[in-house]
Amino acid sequence: MVVRCCLNFAYGLDSEGQKLDYDYIAAYPDREFYLAKDWSKNGHAIDSETTIQQGDILSYSLNVTHSGKGQYDTLPLIDHMSGTQALLAPVEKNSGAEWAQGLQTITDNGVEYYILDKPGVYNNVWTSESQLADTVKVTKSGSGLDTLIKWYFANYTGNRTDTITYRSYVCPDENALSYSLGNESWLNDHQSHRLYATLPGWQGTSFDFDKAIVDKVGDTGAGYSYSLVSERQTVVYRLMLRSSTDKDGKELPMTITGKDM
Repeated sequence: MVVRCCLNFAYGLDSEGQKLDYDYIAAYPDREFYLAKDWSKNGHAIDSETTIQQGDILSYSLNVTHSGKGQYDTLPLIDHMSGTQALLAPVEKNSGAEWAQGLQTITDNGVEYYILDKPGVYNNVWTSESQLADTVKVTKSGSGLDTLIKWYFANYTGNRTDTITYRSYVCPDENALSYSLGNESWLNDHQSHRLYATLPGWQGTSFDFDKAIVDKVGDTGAGYSYSLVSERQTVVYRLMLRSSTDKDGKELPMTITGKDM
């Protein structure tokens, strides 16, 4: 990011060196670059209330805006995806790539994608119909996968806005009871001169949890969130764990051990 500013003062003095009057001209700071991003699921913006589960496809959008006459021979844009998600690459644009052999694919709205979930470095990856990433580096992490995507702009100058879009596939481990998603992006490779854009992230579980007051043991009714009680009256609570379901409504496998309780 480059910030421009200019400040100029002028004033007059009397014969004793005292200021008579003054004036100034100021140019206020102007940002040369803006970086913004958002994400969505099925066309709707994602927030803390959004349900995200195994097999969902998320869409990301990055906007780079430049103003002024500055010129850059090579401008890097880096995206860091983390958690239980893998980058999707359209098969039609990437067919024949050496790195594509052995990768699983999925189809969404008639478009087939490679799932980049194998650790390694992928070179020259089309992340959309019009954007080519120089490299995609995937490593295993404690939360799932770390994916670094690098795009490069050449001869970048003038007033312009560029939009980068890409998609990810949500793929938590089969036995994971909780999982998270994270994403941040930055312009410029130099760590002390980066312009960042970060999403708030998302956390969820692979099961639903419900607690209610019921009339008796084994009661499967709706239950109550509160009740009036008197001394020596017995209150029955029901705790319910329910596995999440996939897009077809089929319950996903879930194993809970003693250490998870």
